[in-house]
Order: sequence, then C-alpha cells, then structure tokens
Amino acid sequence: LAIVTYGVILKDFIGIEIIGDLTMGSLTHFQIEWNTFDFLLEQNSPTQRDCAQIQLSGEFPSTSSTNIEFNNFTLDQPNFQLGQSNQVIGINVLDGSKNNLSIYSNTFESEAIGPLADPTHESAIRLLGSVGSGNIVSGNVIRYNPSTGFSVDFLYGLRVGDFTNTLYCQNTLRESSYP
Repeated sequence: LAIVTYGVILKDFIGIEIIGDLTMGSLTHFQIEWNTFDFLLEQNSPTQRDCAQIQLSGEFPSTSSTNIEFNNFTLDQPNFQLGQSNQVIGINVLDGSKNNLSIYSNTFESEAIGPLADPTHESAIRLLGSVGSGNIVSGNVIRYNPSTGFSVDFLYGLRVGDFTNTLYCQNTLRESSYP
C-alpha cells in the first residue's frame, strides 16, 4: 500500500481507519505492515484539520489484537503558524480501550523545510484514553530532519494521555518541541 497525496486534502483525512466496538468477533486480528504513508498538507488551507495516516478508535475487545509494524511514515506540513489548528499524526489511537496493540519497528520522518523553521504541528504517535492490556510501543524510530534550523521536527514524537497498561521501550526520538 502506498499512499501519496498532493493538492487539497479534505478535513479529517485518514489513510487507514479501524473503528472497534464490543461486537467484534472473537479473536479479531488486524495486521498493518510494510506500508508507505506520505501526506502533504497545504499552507493555510481551510479544508484541512486533523489528518492521521493510521487511526484506531473505539473499543477493541480483550480477545482482539492489532499489529502495526515495519511501516514508513512521512509527515509533511507547513511550519506552525499562530492560530493554525490542523495537524498531521502518523499513528493516532484514541477513544476507547485497546488490547494487545503492538506498535513496533516503524519509521517516522518530518519533511518540514525552513532556515529557522518554527515547530511543525506533527505527532509521530499519539495514544489517548485506554485502560486495555497487553499493549507495547517498541523499536520505533522518529528521525531527525536536518532541513530545519531549529531542532523541532515534531511537535510530539510520542504523545500519551491516559493510555495505561502499555510497555514503552527502545523507541528512538532525537528531538521534538515537547518532551
């Protein structure tokens, strides 16, 4: 799967979205691997808001499993501007418990360009709101972008909020705007 987009992106553009609920069949398994995602956002476009290359939302039963592995993500958006609310997220996991979620060995790159670039509004991995179990985020590489004058390639490399019962290990993040 290769997703390359140019031109106007509609708001809430999502490459792959899986919406879970408790009626999923027993032992449901999702495997997302060996893909290339490359999203380009335009400067000051009113039609763009939150874009995710992979998004998981809703409740995933305890018998389910999801592997996101060996994917390449390129997040490309104009530099941050005051009042700008749109953002690009590589992997966005939100709104409901996830179980047996493995996010590993993925590569994230920022293509922000500027001599003294302000922070881009990009997040490599965002995890919000889960009390599931058996989750792991490991071996992901969030690369440094030498095209910016400041070391602010990502707003967040890994952003986590109320996402419990998850092991985080051996992820490589050189620099981001926020720790």
